[in-house]
Amino acid sequence: MRVSASLAIFIAVLAVLSAVGEGRKRYKHTTKPAILETERSFGVQDASVKNPSMGGSKDSWEECIGLSFEEAKAIILNESPGLNVVKVPQNAMVTMDYVITRVRVFVDDNGMVARTPRTG
Repeated sequence: MRVSASLAIFIAVLAVLSAVGEGRKRYKHTTKPAILETERSFGVQDASVKNPSMGGSKDSWEECIGLSFEEAKAIILNESPGLNVVKVPQNAMVTMDYVITRVRVFVDDNGMVARTPRTG
């Protein structure tokens, strides 16, 4: 009796593990559709236009350091129209997500660009 109960538990565990393995095969995670959906939601038609790693426009603007936020925003949008330029206080906490159409511009207390603005 004891052996058959242990055997039944063992078989049940194997069945569960097998089902989990099949689920992983069936619902394989890919990030590409999520990225494309994000690009569509921001109105980006072609990712290569905004993504330097794909041969598109630049991804950082070192020349903006020391300028006002408005001046930096104008330079960034002139070179890469359609990007979402966001003003962020220099020591603010920000999320770690990477958004291909966003440029964070970190400004000091005087409203001057303190760090190199980058996409992401």
